[in-house]
Amino acid sequence: MGKKKQSQSSFYFFITEKMRTEAAKGRPVMGGFKEASHKFGSEWTEMSTDQRVPYVKLANEAKGKDKSNLHNKFTTTGESYAQVNERARQKQAAQQKMESFIRNLTSGPDADNRNYIFMKVNYSVEEIREDGARVFWPVEIAMAVFNLKEGLQSFYTTFVDTVAVPCGYSSLAVETANDTLIPLPGDSSFPEDAKNYKEILRKIFGFLNHWIKDKEGYDTDHERVVFCLDSEVKPIRTGLQWMADKLEEFDNEKYCYLVEDLKIYSISKLILGMAQEAYKLNPSYDNCAVKYQVEGSAESIILKGSYDFSDELTCMFHCSEERRIKMQNCAQNIVLRRVFLLFDEFIQPNAYRYEKRDRHKIEFVNKVDTLCPVIKKHVRPKVVPVNIVLPDWLKDEPEVSLEDPQLSASASNDDDNRPQTSDERRNENQEDVDVPSEQVPDDVERDWLNDSRDPGRPDVSMEEPQLSPPASNSYDNRPRTGVKRRNDVSLKVQVSLTLIY
Repeated sequence: MGKKKQSQSSFYFFITEKMRTEAAKGRPVMGGFKEASHKFGSEWTEMSTDQRVPYVKLANEAKGKDKSNLHNKFTTTGESYAQVNERARQKQAAQQKMESFIRNLTSGPDADNRNYIFMKVNYSVEEIREDGARVFWPVEIAMAVFNLKEGLQSFYTTFVDTVAVPCGYSSLAVETANDTLIPLPGDSSFPEDAKNYKEILRKIFGFLNHWIKDKEGYDTDHERVVFCLDSEVKPIRTGLQWMADKLEEFDNEKYCYLVEDLKIYSISKLILGMAQEAYKLNPSYDNCAVKYQVEGSAESIILKGSYDFSDELTCMFHCSEERRIKMQNCAQNIVLRRVFLLFDEFIQPNAYRYEKRDRHKIEFVNKVDTLCPVIKKHVRPKVVPVNIVLPDWLKDEPEVSLEDPQLSASASNDDDNRPQTSDERRNENQEDVDVPSEQVPDDVERDWLNDSRDPGRPDVSMEEPQLSPPASNSYDNRPRTGVKRRNDVSLKVQVSLTLIY
C-alpha cells in the first residue's frame, strides 16, 4: 500500500511555512513534518482566530481543487471519476442523438414512405474474456427492410460457421444448438459460404447501403442504421466485429470501421415515434404507448405470438417437421414477424388509414427477392463439439494412438514386470499342486451353484445327483488337508495326557 497522503488542513500549511522559514535560516528540521509539528505545535495553539485566517484560506482553496480534480479520484475498479463521467456524458449525448434522429425519421409528410431495417443475430456462445469483454459468436444473421406504405421490401438471411467454439464453452454451445436446432460450429451441414466472413460482411453492408444510404430521412451521420431490442445490441455489434477480426489487413481495417460506424438503435423508440405520428394523423388511434410513453408497451406490439409458427416467415431450414417446433427462435422468423406485427398495428383504418397491399401480407413473403442460404442437412448436436479451440499449452501435448506397436509393447512389459497380487499368487500355487482326479469327479455337476429350489420344501421333481463312492484305497491314500493333520495331532495329545494321569 502506498504512503498515505498528508491532509492539507490549515495546520498543514502553517507547519509547511515554518519548515520553509527555518530552512531559509539554515536550520532545517531534520525530522520532517512530524518533528516540525511537535516543535511548532505549541505556537499554533497560542495563535488567535484572526492569525489563522491566511492558513484557513489556503486549506479551503486546496480542498476545492481536490474536489474538482476527478482524475485523482478512482472507483473500486481503478477507473477515475473523470472517466466515469465522460462515459456517462457520451452515453447521454448518444441517447439524445438517437431520439432526435428517430423523431425526425418518423415524422413529416413522407415518414410513411421511409425504409426501416430490423436486424437479429443468433449466437452459439457468449464468451467472457479476461478483460471482462463479452463477445457473442454469431451463427445466424437476418435482416428485413420495409416501409409502412409499400410494405415488405426485401430480407436477407445467412448462416455463419465459426468452425470452433472457445475452450470451456462446449456445453453452452450444445444448449444453444438445442434451442435453435442450428448445427454446432464446424458441422459439415453448413453451406460452404458460411465460412466466407468477408462475403457475408460485404452482403450485409451492401444491403444497408442499397436500402437506406442517401435515402430520405437518413443523413451523413446515419448512413447505416438498424433497429433491434436493447438486449440484442451487443450480439449484433460483437458478432459483426468477430467476423471483421478474422479478415486480412486491408479488409479488417475497412469492415472494422463499418462495424463501428453502424448505428444500432432501439426498436421501442422507433415504435413510439410511429405511434405518435399515427396519433397526429388520426386522433382516433388509441394506444397506451402514445399516452404514457412507455417503452415496454411499445415492445409488447412486436412481442405478440401471432406469427411465431408461421411457415411463410421461417427459413427453409426451420420449416422441416423435426425442427418446426423451434421455428420461433429462427432469426428470419423474428425479424419478419416484427415487421408484420407492425403492419397489423398501424396499417388499419384508425391509424395510418392504408389499405393492406400484397406486401403487407405474410402470403407474399415467398415472392420477395432475397438471399437465404440453406443448410443441407442437420446432425443432432453431440455432447462435445468436434472442433474446440484449445489453449496453447494443451496443443503441445503429444498425442499417442492406442494402436501404436511401441505403446502395446510397453504395456505388455509393464504387465510382466508389475508385482503379483495375493489372488494371483494363490491361483498360481493351486495350479502347481497335483490333485488326483479321483478327488472330485469331473462329470459331477455342482447343484448348489444353480440351485433355485426353496430350501424349506423338498422338490420331488428334481433328482439328487448320485455320487458313486470313491475307492477305499484311493480315499485312504489321498493327501491330507491341514485341518485333518491338526485334528490328528490334537487326538494324540489327548491320549498321551490320559495315559499320564
